[in-house]
Amino acid sequence: MNLRLKILLSLIAVFITYVVIDTAIHQYVVMPRFVALEQFQATKDLQRCHASIQRDVDNLHLVLDLPTDWDSLQDYVDQTRECFQRRSQSRQSYSDRHLDMFAVVNHDGKVVWQSIHPPSHKPQFNHQKQARITSFPSDDWTSGHPVIAASLSASASDASETRGVIMTEAGPMIVLARSITRDEDDHVEGAVVVGRFLDRQAIAAKAEQTDVAFQVDAIDPLTVASHQIVPVSMRNGVDQSNGEGQRNEATAAPISIREVDEENLVAQGTLFDIQGNPVLSTYALVQRNISQEGRIAMHYAIGSLVAAAFVVLSILLLLLQQIVINPLNQLSQHATRMGETGNFSARSEINRNDEFGDLATNIDTMVGRLKQLCSSNQQLHVEIRQRKSAESELQHAATHDSLTNLPNRTHLKQMLESRFANRSFCTGNCDALIFLDLDNFKIINDSLGHAVGDELLVAIGERLQAAVDAVSRSAETKTKNLVARLGGDEFVIFLGNVASEEVATEFAEQIRTNLIGRYTVSGHELTLGTSLGIAFSNDSVTTPEELMRNADLAMYRAKFSGKQCLAVFDHAMHESVLKRLELEEALRTVLKDGGLRLVYQPIFDIDTGVIVGLESLVRWDHATKGLISPAEFVPVAEEIGLIVPIGRWILEEACRTIHRLNEARGDGPPISIGVNVSKRQLADAGFVDLLKDVLETENVSPNQLNLEITESMIMDSPEQIVDCLSEIRNLGIRLHMDDFGTGHSSLSCLHRFPIDVLKIDRSFVSTMEVGDDYESIIHAIITLAHNLDTRVIAEGIETTRQLQQLRDLKCDFGQGYLYSKPEPIEDLQELLSAIVNRPRQDPQFGFASIDSTFSMLAPH
Repeated sequence: MNLRLKILLSLIAVFITYVVIDTAIHQYVVMPRFVALEQFQATKDLQRCHASIQRDVDNLHLVLDLPTDWDSLQDYVDQTRECFQRRSQSRQSYSDRHLDMFAVVNHDGKVVWQSIHPPSHKPQFNHQKQARITSFPSDDWTSGHPVIAASLSASASDASETRGVIMTEAGPMIVLARSITRDEDDHVEGAVVVGRFLDRQAIAAKAEQTDVAFQVDAIDPLTVASHQIVPVSMRNGVDQSNGEGQRNEATAAPISIREVDEENLVAQGTLFDIQGNPVLSTYALVQRNISQEGRIAMHYAIGSLVAAAFVVLSILLLLLQQIVINPLNQLSQHATRMGETGNFSARSEINRNDEFGDLATNIDTMVGRLKQLCSSNQQLHVEIRQRKSAESELQHAATHDSLTNLPNRTHLKQMLESRFANRSFCTGNCDALIFLDLDNFKIINDSLGHAVGDELLVAIGERLQAAVDAVSRSAETKTKNLVARLGGDEFVIFLGNVASEEVATEFAEQIRTNLIGRYTVSGHELTLGTSLGIAFSNDSVTTPEELMRNADLAMYRAKFSGKQCLAVFDHAMHESVLKRLELEEALRTVLKDGGLRLVYQPIFDIDTGVIVGLESLVRWDHATKGLISPAEFVPVAEEIGLIVPIGRWILEEACRTIHRLNEARGDGPPISIGVNVSKRQLADAGFVDLLKDVLETENVSPNQLNLEITESMIMDSPEQIVDCLSEIRNLGIRLHMDDFGTGHSSLSCLHRFPIDVLKIDRSFVSTMEVGDDYESIIHAIITLAHNLDTRVIAEGIETTRQLQQLRDLKCDFGQGYLYSKPEPIEDLQELLSAIVNRPRQDPQFGFASIDSTFSMLAPH
């Protein structure tokens, strides 16, 4: 359906709606108003006729001149008769001054005289039955006669008259009855009655007077003329006396209107007799000129509207065609051509200074913008493709290692999270996670360069991936296996849904023994080992983080166990880690809590038994776990960096103790105190300054302080530590090499270190027998030290046999449980206060006399 037809149909619909509404308004609003106006007119016409009859009734007393001075009723009649005869003769031409009936009765109702002239034009009623007829007696009128009843019964002072309509055999009549009284007394002598017939001539005269088509018809008699039968609304004024004792009986009932045909209306009313009974129906015929003229006018109006609408529709369609439809067709054709050809540079041909011209301009502008938008859209598609490619690359870079192109830690965690969320195992199967850490990879990086190290990592990744792919093909499992690089020289292998833990362990062994083997990288033949830790996913492992933690713990257990080891996670590892974590947390507050204390073990002269020094040993008295060995917490303190503040506290406490002790000895020779220091303390740039500060603060001579360092500490980084040791030695502090013989010291460079004393480890002393290898080793150490002008202390002396052997080997000093266990300084006061010690007095020790013992070890 095109626009033209839509507009035409819309206009026709609007016009039809308007016509229907207008017709409905005329039919249901205007025409009822016309009909109501006609009904009102008919009512008014009938009311005028009723009013004319009522005026005749009201004016009957004016027609007959009644005497006022008379002697008797006969005299009354004689004076009135002549007037009546004149009035009755005027009947020939209807006049409201003529009379048809005259009667005079005495107070008993007897007729004194009466005369009646029946009408010449007796009315003919439509009803078959006569209406109620009031007779005129020829002899007596009783006092109950309806015409004179009220007149005879009233007193002279209350004289009344009765007027109204009555039905007679000759037709309806209007009558007037009045009491006859004398002026000198109140006695009613009788009544006079006058009347006039309502014949056809009278009714025609009323119609002519009122200009109404007026008719009268008799009503069938009612069974009882009572107030119960005749409603009050139809008896206006019936039996109701006015202030003068008069009764108005010719009152009409409410008027009803009915349609006779399309051209006439009939207004119908009712007249009541003097007793209140309906006796006459009155009709007024009215022509329906108003509604007919209104209907004709409505038809003309609708016809004119249709004609005008047709003309207006035609003009509107022509204007729409010219102003709207043609420009729209041009715009439509222009848009169609652009859509078919894709030529967005064409412009519309409409050039008008109105809304269509603006619309064409806007369309051209929009087309230009659309052309730009198409170009931008194409560019956007290119950018989207580039962005998707970049996002894919970024996603790959975020989840893969840039060197080996293997999945990284993020990808591994995502895969494990997905696996844990949807894991399902066949009976007996499990998941395995293997952590690998390459052994000695740092040496290759540092010696051959990072480029060679990177090439080696790529080759290792390829070899691991090939091994895992082979396992995946042989296992024929839907679970994807994975090789990932966590960073540095750490790799991870995930085996999903393997047949058993033994199969996964066997694969890890193959990796350890076969796959990590010889590599040729940049012309270098390289051989690598690896430490592996393996953990299994079972019901006790609930999160990916827990599985990765278990595998990592197992790998570190393998690494600490030695090179190229494989460790399988067990819960003891986890408990050990938890224990270590608890230890670390407690260590962080140990100084604040005051849990550390020092114990001291005397160092004595092998020959004389004289105490020449003390070794301070730290103990941790934990609030809940009791006494914790230094072997447990010192390595942890070194690893987490707490050994520096703990070492300072030990140094301060030891210096404070030796200062008090030497003061208490008085004139006796002073003794020295040994303090163990760690590699981390020596590596601290401020350690030498710390020594100076503590010695000065505690007022201790440098030669009273001995620092004990281990053999392995020196040999791990001899070049870096030699300068620090020289600075310490220059302060006057003596240096003891502890646990000598247990490390990998080089005897050729031992002379380079400023060592004052060598301490033979207790492992040699405890197993020493006469003539065995350990005795030879101890003898060699003592001989070497003496040749280097260095003294020797033997640790762990527990028997007199060991003491005698060391004395025979020329060992200088000793310490051990044979002489004294490590004790708090309070428990050693008695031993330290004596110049001659109790062990020397015991014959079993065999100590010699005191002579020059202190010249060798004790400070001067």
